[in-house]
Amino acid sequence: MNRYLFSFLITLVLYIVLFGTYLYSKESKNNIQQSIQKSNQIVKFRVIRKDTRKPKALIKKVPKIVKKRKETKILKKLVTQKLKPQIKKTTIKEIKKEKIPQKKIVKNITKQIDIHQIRKEKLLKERYYTKIKERINRNKSYPRKALKRGIEGDVKVEFKISNTGKIISSKVIQGKKVFHKSIKKAINDSFPLLPPEGLFSQNITLTLTLRYILY
Repeated sequence: MNRYLFSFLITLVLYIVLFGTYLYSKESKNNIQQSIQKSNQIVKFRVIRKDTRKPKALIKKVPKIVKKRKETKILKKLVTQKLKPQIKKTTIKEIKKEKIPQKKIVKNITKQIDIHQIRKEKLLKERYYTKIKERINRNKSYPRKALKRGIEGDVKVEFKISNTGKIISSKVIQGKKVFHKSIKKAINDSFPLLPPEGLFSQNITLTLTLRYILY
């Protein structure tokens, strides 16, 4: 009897163990399937996120293309405006205004010519006066009384000349009496002296200072 009971108990325990292992294996299979399903769901969710991002990028690019089109239209307008010839209608007042500067230019030219002529005349006169002075200095002689006494001095003279270069009159304004005769003689001997053509239209009055110096 004891043997039968012991064998029964052993078989019972074995059946229980086998049934328990069966149940455990079944539960583990179910758990694995559930975990696989969850992972698949997560992967699907991630794929959906990636798909949603793409249209956003496309929406951002669209306004840039529109801006470029607008810029090209503006550039075309500018080019056409530059190429079109701008024709202005000139009025009578504008024509009159344009003519005024031409008169001013003519006046300026005439002024320049006048200044040039005045300078030229001045130079010619100066040269003529220097010639007169040089000639009087050459013709003047030192008086004997002044030489003996050792007298020196300046003599201021005024004289009139005709436009042909002939002496009309002469007088001493300042200076010692010793030099009066010699200076008058020198003036009379120095003329006639022809001036350049057209330099003088009337008679001229000149004043010169001449020196008497002993060397």
